[in-house]
Amino acid sequence: MKQHIANDIILQSHPMVDELRSTSANGAKGRLLVKQENPYHSHNHICEIGLMEHMVQCAVAKVKQKALLKDKGYTSATVSEISRFSLNFLPKTNETIESAVKVTSMQGGKATAVAAVYVEGEVAAICRINITLR
Repeated sequence: MKQHIANDIILQSHPMVDELRSTSANGAKGRLLVKQENPYHSHNHICEIGLMEHMVQCAVAKVKQKALLKDKGYTSATVSEISRFSLNFLPKTNETIESAVKVTSMQGGKATAVAAVYVEGEVAAICRINITLR
């Protein structure tokens, strides 16, 4: 199921997710074409913080979508921690990065997700993300 990211889910001035490609009960897959005009672009690559931002925006979109479906009344989400970040390589300009997010827990306005970024099936980066809903 392909869906464009709705403005009520991704509110950043520089969205790092072109498309939320699919969602399941606890997961989501996102996609982004790395462009030269991307704010995290440097020396023909997307930098580490850009990969983190892509994973975070996908994770937040999934967690907010899940909260909206349960009608919990949360209106915002903030990232409280990014941990266990591991980088294998930096994707190049004009490559499409795809992310896979799995929400591992969600209780009382707190969520934890594990995310990975892929380029043509190769893992570029992975991390763990803690999110607080308000």
